[in-house]
Amino acid sequence: MAKTRQIRPMIAHADPVPFLALAVGRRPLSYFERAFLRRLSAPALTAPASLERNALNHLILRWDSPCPEIGSLWASVTRREIVLSTRISHQHFDRSPWPEERLSGRKLKVRMGRQAAEMAGAVLSGALCDTISYAADGRPYGNGFCPRDRLIENLAYARRVFGEDITTRAWAWLGEMQLEL
Repeated sequence: MAKTRQIRPMIAHADPVPFLALAVGRRPLSYFERAFLRRLSAPALTAPASLERNALNHLILRWDSPCPEIGSLWASVTRREIVLSTRISHQHFDRSPWPEERLSGRKLKVRMGRQAAEMAGAVLSGALCDTISYAADGRPYGNGFCPRDRLIENLAYARRVFGEDITTRAWAWLGEMQLEL
C-alpha cells in the first residue's frame, strides 16, 4: 500500500465548508477536490475519520462504518476521477457517463464531484446499500450498490432473470438488512 501522510488542520476561519479548512500537506486543494469537498460538507455528514494524501498525491478520505462487512467508505480523488469504495463494492466517477453532453473542464469536474458526494452521503446515511448476490452453489455472483428502498425489487428481478436460486445479502451503513420476498 502506498505511503500516506496525515493532514494537519488549519485554523478555521468563517468558512462555511468545514472540510476546506484542512491543509493537505503542502499542496493546495485542486478545483476538482474543492468541488467534491464542497458538496460533501452537508451538515448531516460526519467528518471523515481520515483525510490524507498518498504517495501519488491523491486525496484520500475515509469514514469508518460500525458494520464490519462494509469496513470503511473510502473516497480517492485523483486528477481525473473519484472512486468510492467499501470492502464489498466500488464506484468510479469519471467523464464516461456524459459524453453526449460534451461536458469539459470545470463543469465536468463539478458534475463528477457533486454525484460522488451525493453517493457518499447516501452510503453514510444508509439510503444506499452494499449488496452481494450468490448463485445456487453459494459462490458470489455479483456485487454493487443498491438504493435501500429498491432491495426487494432488485432481488425479485434477479430471480426472474437468473433463476429462483439467486440469493442476495445487503448491508446498510449500520449493518445487514434482512431481505425476504
